[in-house]
Amino acid sequence: MIKIVAHNYVKAEDVDKAVPIFKELAQKSRAEDGCISYDLFVDKRDAGHIVIIEGWETKEALKAHGESAHFAALTGQIRPFAAKEGYMTVMNALDVG
Repeated sequence: MIKIVAHNYVKAEDVDKAVPIFKELAQKSRAEDGCISYDLFVDKRDAGHIVIIEGWETKEALKAHGESAHFAALTGQIRPFAAKEGYMTVMNALDVG
């Protein structure tokens, strides 16, 4: 399994506009083949810090997600609301036995 932790930073005045787009992104991403999970979180101290935690079965499924039409369209709608550039961490699961 591949886990993604994506940190997004939205301008305070645009959070109410951006959150519905993030929700649509999550709903559409959850319907993709190979998506195990796609969850949204908000920092308790900063409502503009929106974190997406994703689980994907394979790197191919993750690649297809990144190339999907809905991903391109929705991230394009979110981008103008960015307070600063976000970042993403890609992780592989450790076998704990």
